[in-house]
Amino acid sequence: MKILKSSAQEYDSHLRIMRRTFPIDSAQYNSTNIQHEKKKTLKKLRDILPKGQKTPNQYFYTIFQEEAQIGYLWLTKQNNRHLFISNIYLFTNYRSKGFGSRIMK
Repeated sequence: MKILKSSAQEYDSHLRIMRRTFPIDSAQYNSTNIQHEKKKTLKKLRDILPKGQKTPNQYFYTIFQEEAQIGYLWLTKQNNRHLFISNIYLFTNYRSKGFGSRIMK
């Protein structure tokens, strides 16, 4: 497995996935309307990532297994000693196969 810095195109793909999946997850968690959560998600992503991929302290990676792209990782630098996992996304075909555990290691 390789975890490499995302290209601009890979970042854009990751962002599209987050725009689609975050509202669904949030609506289920908060028992709210998906349309309401879509608006909140867009605003939140704009606030957190005002410079997109070039926003300071935000790190975007693409995950590969051999030559196949299998997902994305977004890390946020909290301080000089800690990183926060903002998002891990594995493509459906690669879920429940131990890749998430390997990424965490």
